[in-house]
Amino acid sequence: MIIEVPSYAKINWFLDIIGRRPDGFHELLTLFQSVDLADFLIFNSDADDIYLETAGRDVPGGRKNLVYRAAELLRRETGTNNGISMILKKVIPSGGGLGGGSSNAAITLLVLNYIWDCRLSINQLRKMAAELGSDVPYFLIGGPCIGWGRGERIFLQETLETERELVLLYPGFEIPTSLAYSLLDKPDVTASMELTTECLRHTIRRSEEIILFGNWARMSNDFEAPVFTNFPELEKLVRRVGQSSAGKLMLSGSGSSLIASGEDHFLDSFVKSIENSGFLLQEMELFRCRTVSHAGYIKSLKEFFDYARLFSSC
Repeated sequence: MIIEVPSYAKINWFLDIIGRRPDGFHELLTLFQSVDLADFLIFNSDADDIYLETAGRDVPGGRKNLVYRAAELLRRETGTNNGISMILKKVIPSGGGLGGGSSNAAITLLVLNYIWDCRLSINQLRKMAAELGSDVPYFLIGGPCIGWGRGERIFLQETLETERELVLLYPGFEIPTSLAYSLLDKPDVTASMELTTECLRHTIRRSEEIILFGNWARMSNDFEAPVFTNFPELEKLVRRVGQSSAGKLMLSGSGSSLIASGEDHFLDSFVKSIENSGFLLQEMELFRCRTVSHAGYIKSLKEFFDYARLFSSC
């Protein structure tokens, strides 16, 4: 059996860092969103062990790659002896705050759960995903989702199922997630965040204002100030483009990519300003893309296996 599946990137419409937990992780509240910039994973079940090849971008292979570690974890937890040969065709820039590695890991869990006939539910897969990384559980769901805790607790926002155009700018260099978190100056917290009814209502209202009504001022990212201080070239780009009621340019996740979101004329102006300013160096990359709804995310996977069955056993 050979299956080729897309592995979508994500952005964060907003990212609030609450504080540092005793376990070293940070409590956060965010709104995840899938976008149609994607890697591709090819799975071939005709294998006696776990194999991984990479192509496209320079990314590590073997156990240093989350794809391999996801396959290894699933095999260990289920006790299966099946093998898999995988090819990761990398398109999403690494270290750009776009979640490419986390997406790859989640898709690997989903597909191998099917190929190896492990019959795990989505809740069982979520537990494994959280072991691999804080963002990985989100990519089992896709679309617009509120994330809280350390990012692994996911609440799908089906009322926000709409498509918007975006432009992503990758500046040509990575910002490791661990470095970005080390730059934060946030208070210690002693307990995991509870998403109260009042907090949820406020977060949903903020999410609707951004996605449905284009109130771009409601977009924010707590990583921006410390990251811009340490990488002033990013702040220089944002200042040059400027902000307006028609759109916003903001850091994506923990960086280094920037998100341009807004009306068509704002996005066109942003692209032209970058291309004509001399900033667009050889290593910089611009991606015009669209948001992907949860329904669209699932549709991209239903072609290959019965995704809905994962939820029927929850």
